[in-house]
Amino acid sequence: MRRWNGWGDDAETFRLPDTAGPFLEKALGPAEPPRDATLAEVVTQVPASRLPVHPRVSTDAADRVRHARGQSFPDWVALRSGRIG
Repeated sequence: MRRWNGWGDDAETFRLPDTAGPFLEKALGPAEPPRDATLAEVVTQVPASRLPVHPRVSTDAADRVRHARGQSFPDWVALRSGRIG
């Protein structure tokens, strides 16, 4: 299934070589992976739609979140962290 907050498919993972971790830690310092916001968490932040009811327009909060941003890298990072505005 396509990710709601990024590129690709949730079923696919790409592992880095075992040497990548130590290299990145030396180059960038220690880090902790960011926690992905869940769709359920983000949906609670969506304000009520101001659009009138129309058969071709969805006012569903989850639909609106899925279409709230583009596919650029900054948009992807914002969605992963739960920022929709």
